[in-house]
Order: sequence, then structure tokens, then C-alpha cells
Amino acid sequence: MAIAKYLCLPALAILLSACATQTPADAALSAAVEQQINEEAGLESDHITVRADNGTVYLDGLVDTAAEQGQAEDIARSVPGVRQVIDLTGVRGNTY
Repeated sequence: MAIAKYLCLPALAILLSACATQTPADAALSAAVEQQINEEAGLESDHITVRADNGTVYLDGLVDTAAEQGQAEDIARSVPGVRQVIDLTGVRGNTY
């Protein structure tokens, strides 16, 4: 029983951190990255979600090609204030 308690604590910490609200700076960074992605012609930006946490930008969603995946990541990296990009996007049709 004690082992189960110790296994649940890290999971709870991850869950709580995922539910935390963004700081104003993170919200502004997310908005800036979203704007840049939305302005990029040929990139299906409505399928990409952006979240920032202390300068780290997380991209999530599905794109049509690996080129679009790389393009979204490059755009996010180019936005001032972005320290790191974690690309969690996937390419439609790819199964792992």
C-alpha cells in the first residue's frame, strides 16, 4: 500500500502542474507564437495549439506534412522570448 502512495504523488504533481493557469507573460508568449503561426501561408494553423510555460513553448496537434511540422517549430523558435520549443505535433497518417 505504501508503494502505491509514492507512485501516485508524482502523477498528482504532473496533473496539477498541467492544470495551472498561465502567467500573463506566458499567455502573451503563447499569443505571439499563435499569431506568427496563423500568419504563415500554407500552414494549417487551426490544427495547432500553443502553450507557454516559463519561456518554453509547447506545440500540439496534427499537421498534414513533416514540412509543416518543422515550419511550425521554426516559427515558434523565432518569436522573441521563446527559450525552448517542445514539439508534440504529429503528422496525419503516421502511426507509431
